[in-house]
Amino acid sequence: MQAFSDKYRLQNIVFILLIAYLLITRILLIFSYSIDLDGAEFIFVYHVQRLIDHKPLYNNPTEFPFLACLFVPVYLYILKGVLSLFSASSQPDLHFMYVVCRAFSFVLFMLQISIFITYVRRRFQSSWRNIFILTAVYLLLISGHMYVVRPDALKFLLFTIGFILLIEYEFFKQHIFYLPGFLVVAVLNVFTKQDTIVYSCILIGCMFLVTRKIKYIALLVSFLLVVVLVFLSMVHIFGNNFYTNVILFNFQTIDDVFTSINMLLVIFSLGRISPLLLIVFVMLYKHKSALQKDVMVLFLIITAMAFLAVSHLFILRAGSNINYAYESIFLLLFLFSMLLKLDESTFKLSGKAMIFPISYVLFLFATNTIIHNYRYNFKREEELKATYYKNIETNKQIKSVINNELVFYPNMEYGLFGRNNNLIYGYDYNIGRFISLVMPIEINTRLTFFDSKKYDDYFKNGKVKYIVSQTNKADFMQKNYPNYTFQDSIGNLSVYAFK
Repeated sequence: MQAFSDKYRLQNIVFILLIAYLLITRILLIFSYSIDLDGAEFIFVYHVQRLIDHKPLYNNPTEFPFLACLFVPVYLYILKGVLSLFSASSQPDLHFMYVVCRAFSFVLFMLQISIFITYVRRRFQSSWRNIFILTAVYLLLISGHMYVVRPDALKFLLFTIGFILLIEYEFFKQHIFYLPGFLVVAVLNVFTKQDTIVYSCILIGCMFLVTRKIKYIALLVSFLLVVVLVFLSMVHIFGNNFYTNVILFNFQTIDDVFTSINMLLVIFSLGRISPLLLIVFVMLYKHKSALQKDVMVLFLIITAMAFLAVSHLFILRAGSNINYAYESIFLLLFLFSMLLKLDESTFKLSGKAMIFPISYVLFLFATNTIIHNYRYNFKREEELKATYYKNIETNKQIKSVINNELVFYPNMEYGLFGRNNNLIYGYDYNIGRFISLVMPIEINTRLTFFDSKKYDDYFKNGKVKYIVSQTNKADFMQKNYPNYTFQDSIGNLSVYAFK
């Protein structure tokens, strides 16, 4: 194999070992007993549980029990189908659900990265040395959300397929099926995750901007028209609650946004991307005379910058995370791959030139360790397993204590185990409270189009009889639910009763 025979064999082996470590770690984490490796995956598990129980996905979130599903249905129904293939039980074990769904995300992401690497390798004749560098940086930049129970891996796979179809049609082979293929994939992706409607519009709009071809205006109009028609069909299927859940309840307002955790996430995300952005601009400047009339490069630059701006505006929404920047990263890496074809010496792993890629990889590895994306601790996993089974037993005891009275779990993670109790939800009315439970930071949020008075009254007048919280959250309870007093401690949870 050429990768082991050229003069960069040792460097290639080092990067292969790094890639193998990253992938093996993610495979091990598929089987973790953590119920939230990243991205609040327990929320998606809960909605899939409801589908398996033949309960409606979209309720009226402004009425009791205030249960909202902010997500479009494609991914959730696919998960239900995948679970039915691997489970003979009508109610599969919770940990089994996590393993199957995480494995599904892992397979989707491996398919996505394989498509990306194969395309780059063939289209730009990239050397194995550069492929290994790209793969390592790719795995470190596009991390946590791709391997957990979230729609991001499916969304990213569909985005990649659509993107390649679009650029192949315009810049390489104008196959008659490429544009219709892009249209189908883009529409499907909107109903996998809503934000992709913005990215698809930007892709088409930038393509029109650089080519001035009317067909892309027609494509944009067709795309939006089909999205509207599919949306109306889903409103017909799921009822008017579909619109309230997936549109209105996704609008959250943050007080003091510039001092919030979301602003820190924007800074963190840009900090991780900026070295890649810098090297791309250095290479563009170096070859500016050769690239001045390259329409594809212009398209990639404009689209990447638009994606960067929009994605980091998305991160400022309450409950968002750095996963919104993944499309921007994809475009920058794609542009970088294209530029390497012009001048591989810019990124050659020899002598002093090794400092940049190695430093960047170490930097990304450190940032991923901070956000827990590449840690696997065997001792911690044993503790998580013990906690998992303890939570099952604890909630059996809690069920006998609350005696089917109305109960609220401030941390929905624990609500997974008590889902058969008489629950009230409403997390989106005060999402900042949930964030303060899992992070040592205060954030004030509220729904943009709805107030929380009706929901709050359930706690003020005692309709919610019990609140079940972690044992170490007494200050949180006193601040947010002063009408409730400690009644009992069961396992690692505390039961509070209305005074």
